[in-house]
Amino acid sequence: MEQLSHLLKSHYNLHPLSLTPISQGVGGRSLLVTCETGKYVVKFPENTPMDHPDAEPVLCGVLLQKSIPACEFLKNNAGNYITQTDTGLFNVKKFVPGTVFPPHAAPKWLMDDAARMLGNIHAALSGEPMLPEGIGEHFFRFMTPEKALSSYLRSLELARVQKDTEAEADLLFRIRITEKLQPYSFDPHRLTCVNTHGDYTIHQLVCNENNIAAVIDWTCACRHPAVWEILRSFLYAHPSAKDGTIDSDALCRYVALYRQRAPLTSFDLEQMLPLIYYQLAVCDYDGQYYASSAPNRHLFRWQARFFTRVLQHLDVHQNSITEQLTHTK
Repeated sequence: MEQLSHLLKSHYNLHPLSLTPISQGVGGRSLLVTCETGKYVVKFPENTPMDHPDAEPVLCGVLLQKSIPACEFLKNNAGNYITQTDTGLFNVKKFVPGTVFPPHAAPKWLMDDAARMLGNIHAALSGEPMLPEGIGEHFFRFMTPEKALSSYLRSLELARVQKDTEAEADLLFRIRITEKLQPYSFDPHRLTCVNTHGDYTIHQLVCNENNIAAVIDWTCACRHPAVWEILRSFLYAHPSAKDGTIDSDALCRYVALYRQRAPLTSFDLEQMLPLIYYQLAVCDYDGQYYASSAPNRHLFRWQARFFTRVLQHLDVHQNSITEQLTHTK
């Protein structure tokens, strides 16, 4: 803390009165800094292929100019948004006060605002240079059912060694799914792929009393199929999804509100559920949990259990929900 306080004084002319760790996910570390001039967030992003800390401040500047409530970053005394130290790099942004709702606790107004906001984001970024690829050709080449099955078998062995009976049951279900799963056969170029947040979930929405005050944490910004980001954000936010269930009426409303701001094709709607079904089926979240040494590694386990519940629901109801989606105006 003393070292960080010195860095903030020397690089940003900020004089911290207090520094408080912020509870967060597994990606990077953040602290709330209180100064006489206001409150700021200092983030030490993780060094992973999915994170782009150099691009985040510039992207947020573009979004702010287009009336998307993103984060406002500070430049250091050298005129840079990123400060490099002997122990890593960090950035500083203005703190946005408000409430962040927990998963599956979004009130109706937030579900509606989140859908429209995501459409606004995609529309605002439609004319910008292409961001790095997220779910695209590389993902489908690399994430095959065969590789997923091999990963699940390794995780199953670890679950049995640790007598983790719940993980064992989930992994046995995933193995059954993966053994019959066919490679995703549709050309991803037919999907509407957009510059997007990359992790647009309820965790990243700072809310005032009845509106979204800021969309935070753009380090994973990339180019995804729009329907993937839409459905994933719905799953994290809507109360009905807590046990993996998809309320088809609520999802249709969410999609319709999004389409007021950004376009989707009939093919997008047909492939929304098959796409996320495939993605969830080939991603070994339990394996991430067992491999991680992060203090918050339990979040991988939460994801694993939650997305297995979603997969189980889709295994039964995918076709009926898709039928309803494709007939929604």
